[in-house]
Amino acid sequence: MRRLLSPLIALVVLLAAAAPSAARTWSVERDGTGDYTVIQDAVDAAASGDTILIGPGRFDEGRLVTTPGWTDYVRVLVEQEELILIGSGEHNTIIGPEAPYDYSQGNNKGIEAGPWWGNQRLVVRDIGFENMGFAIRTHPTPEVLVANCRFSGNYNSVFFAEGGVSRIQNCYFEKMPLGGEQLLFYESDVVVVSDCIFQLDKAPFLVQEAVKFQATNDGLVEDCTFHNGKYGLGLVVQSSVQVNRCSFFGQEMVGLYADGGSSFNMQDGRFEDQTIAFYFWNMGEALIERTVITDVREAAFRFNEGGGNFTVRESVLARGPQYTVAQYFPCYTGEEEFAHIDMRNNDWGTTDPDSIEAWISTCSFIVDYEPFVGQETPVEDSSLGSFKSMFR
Repeated sequence: MRRLLSPLIALVVLLAAAAPSAARTWSVERDGTGDYTVIQDAVDAAASGDTILIGPGRFDEGRLVTTPGWTDYVRVLVEQEELILIGSGEHNTIIGPEAPYDYSQGNNKGIEAGPWWGNQRLVVRDIGFENMGFAIRTHPTPEVLVANCRFSGNYNSVFFAEGGVSRIQNCYFEKMPLGGEQLLFYESDVVVVSDCIFQLDKAPFLVQEAVKFQATNDGLVEDCTFHNGKYGLGLVVQSSVQVNRCSFFGQEMVGLYADGGSSFNMQDGRFEDQTIAFYFWNMGEALIERTVITDVREAAFRFNEGGGNFTVRESVLARGPQYTVAQYFPCYTGEEEFAHIDMRNNDWGTTDPDSIEAWISTCSFIVDYEPFVGQETPVEDSSLGSFKSMFR
C-alpha cells in the first residue's frame, strides 16, 4: 500500500491558494444591509479570488441549470476560478428548503462547482445544508476545502468525482433519506476527512452509509466518529485509504468494509455494537493496529474471496455468538492461493488456544494467531508489555 504523504502536501498548497492577497469581499444579508440578499447574485458579481460572507437566514433561491447530461435546480453555481464562501455559522446560515427531502425533488443541488464550470479552487465554511438531493457536488473536482459545516436531511451531502484534492474538516452529518450516502468520493485523487461526526438513523430497513470511497487513489480519514446506519466506512474498486483514530458505534451491518481489491491501514480504531466490525470481499492489503473491537452480533471479521496481505496486531478482538473470524460459505474452491491472515499478538479474550481455534471458521484462509496476549511463550514480542497492561 502506498504511503499517504500526498494529502498533507496537497492540503498546504490548497490552503495557500485559497487566500489571495488582492481580492474583494462581498456580503449577503437577508435584511438588505449587505451588497446582496441572494447568494447567487453575489456569486455572479464576484471575480476570481473574491470572498462572499453570508449572513444568517435560510437561502433556497436558485435556478434550473442544464448541461449535456442533466437539468437540475441549483442554488449556488460557482464559475469563478477561485472563490471563498463563508457563512455566519452552521446553524445560522442555511442553504436548502425547510421541508424534508423527498424523491420527487430529484437531484436538486446546494452548491455546484468544479473545472467543468471553470472553477479550480473552492472554500466553503460555516454553513448548514439541509434537505437537498446533493448539498455540495463537484464533477470533476477542483481543489476544495469544506470546514465547520452541518449537513442534515440530504440524500447525498457531498459528492466529489474525478480527480481533485479535497478536504472535509470538522463537519457534522445527520438525518438522511433511505439509500443515500453522506460522503461519496468517486475516482478522486486525494481526499482528507478529519474531525467529522456522522449520526445516521438506527433502523435496520434503512440502507444508509456514512462514507464511501470508490476508485480513490489516496484517502485519509482521521479522528472521525460514525454512529448507526447500515454501513460506516466503505472502500470499493481498488481504493486506498488510511484510517486513524476513528470510532464506529451501532452500525446495523458493517463498520468498515473493503471490496474490489481495495486496501487500507487502520490505527487506533474502536468498534462497538456491530453486526460485523470488518467485512472483506476480494480484499487487497490491510493492516489493523491497536484497534479495540467489542460487542459484535455475528463476528469481528468476515471474509470472502481474495488473497491480499492481511495483518491484525496489538488489538482486542471480540467474539460473536460463535466466531471471531468467519468465512462465508460455501467456500470458493478455485485454484487461487490460500491466503495467510496474520492475527498474531492480539487479545482474543482468552488464554486458551483451543478456544481461539474454535472461534475461527475458514476453508480457504489460514489464520495465524500465536502468540497471543496471555500466552506464555518465549517468542512473544517484547513490545507487547505495555499493550498487555491495558487489559489487567
